[in-house]
Amino acid sequence: MRVVSGYISINSKSISTVNFSEKTQNFNLYFTDATSSTVHQTIISQSASLNPLLSSGFTICAWVNYASNSSASSNVGANASFLLFGQYEQGRMVQELVRLSRSSAMLVGTYSLEAGEVIGVGAWHFICLACVNASAGKNIASSSILSPYLALHWSLFIDGTLRNQMSTQGNPIDPKELDYANGSMVLGQFANGSSTGFIGELSLAQLYNGSMAKEEVYQLMEQCNPEVNSTSNSTASVNIRWTSFTTVDMYNQAVMAIYPGLCSTGKCSPNATDCSAEQGLRAPPVVMNCPKSQYLVTELR
Repeated sequence: MRVVSGYISINSKSISTVNFSEKTQNFNLYFTDATSSTVHQTIISQSASLNPLLSSGFTICAWVNYASNSSASSNVGANASFLLFGQYEQGRMVQELVRLSRSSAMLVGTYSLEAGEVIGVGAWHFICLACVNASAGKNIASSSILSPYLALHWSLFIDGTLRNQMSTQGNPIDPKELDYANGSMVLGQFANGSSTGFIGELSLAQLYNGSMAKEEVYQLMEQCNPEVNSTSNSTASVNIRWTSFTTVDMYNQAVMAIYPGLCSTGKCSPNATDCSAEQGLRAPPVVMNCPKSQYLVTELR
């Protein structure tokens, strides 16, 4: 059984709390359909400078599990975006660069990069979007006259397989702001700017420096490890870590931190089909139902 940090809510009554002093990557975030929660949080990451990311490329990867319950299937959450990335200033998204859902990636608020299929619900999937500067190595700094002619090439991967590619033209960020513009990722319900949306779990959402090749993406998925393999020839490195997102408020019924996290146990990736019982899948067990008389209290993760 998984342990939920914060309050466990049954029939709108908070009955237990678990507190941890140190934040590690060993957790998932579960976004519920509790739109009546008295606590509303934007689950947002720390910021990163956009100039080097757009100049040298970047990759966004996340594990996602769309809920299969009836409320999700009849709700916008069944197809809602789960991650938004863009220029975030003074508490608002100034310029959207990426919007990820289970069927597509919306790019710079204009272009739709379709996956060609819609991933199923009730199972973990690994989604990555890689972006590279295709402007023949031209400097895109605000001091450059070439900055308005930026060309970006995008690649969408699902479960380690390249699904689609697309190139976009034009600098998505105002060249006058590029030197100091910062970007952040926003997760879950409020990623689409409304009070309803994604219902399900997210884990290990991270931003990487550098545009990953398909072999690197597949390796991340297969090893179920958010760290780039240092023994490879990869130039990618972690920029924004899973641990750098907003810490969920214990009274927040709309978002819950769940322990243990994905990839924390076992030796096989969550989607492995040839994993022995001894090795164990790295997908943790799921709480299907919590009786009214039961509450979860533990000092262990």
